[in-house]
Amino acid sequence: MALPLLSLLSLLMNEPLPDRHPARHDDLPAVYGGFAAPGAWLALWRGDAWVCWDASASGCWQRLELAGVVDLPTLRAEFVDRSALIVADRTEGTWLIVRPDPTPRPTRAATTPRHSPRAFGCGAAGVLPIADADGLGFVACDAPPGDALCVRPGRRMPLRPASPLRLRVGLELRALGDWRMPGQAVSAATGVQLLATIGVGLDPGWTSQRRERADLQAQARPVLRALPAPRSRGPLITGELEALRVVVCGGAT
Repeated sequence: MALPLLSLLSLLMNEPLPDRHPARHDDLPAVYGGFAAPGAWLALWRGDAWVCWDASASGCWQRLELAGVVDLPTLRAEFVDRSALIVADRTEGTWLIVRPDPTPRPTRAATTPRHSPRAFGCGAAGVLPIADADGLGFVACDAPPGDALCVRPGRRMPLRPASPLRLRVGLELRALGDWRMPGQAVSAATGVQLLATIGVGLDPGWTSQRRERADLQAQARPVLRALPAPRSRGPLITGELEALRVVVCGGAT
């Protein structure tokens, strides 16, 4: 009788315990690149923001250096293209992140990012970002059929072209004592002298200003945007799509 009991205890001791921490988390808060950046994702994981510019590349995840700059709980993000990302938070400040630099740069974006990180049921590119024991990765899933699209009209910003030259003009008024005009033998008690100065200089930071202005103008071009998946069914879906076009693209089709 003792032998079967010992065998049973041995089996129970060798039985693997259940993992209290699941190896995979499908509810990872993320922002998808959409039509502007297919295959690009931003995800929040372990208190940091991570970006993958191309989901088809292995080891694509890169940690962004947002700590102390951007408030992650109120983070909003939007991909401009396959190599640029704009983030914002509750302070209404906006920062530009350009691939592959993980450091955000303050910028005046033409469009305020609207997308907050959320859990995705399936990515529009056919993959879904997940976090497992090995870190961040992707799992394949079926892409939703027939995403609706609209074109957001371009709105060019009235920006002054960047120039390396700096011109400064000044006027200086001086009061002179014992002042005498040429040809006069008697000096006046006081006099006034007006000087005009013109200064020309070269700004060493004009190249960065030109690049920033080009980025802002690129954001103002017409952009093809993917509408969020409608939740209505039947006849109501047409009205919901029209409302989404008004919000995303200003009513343009």
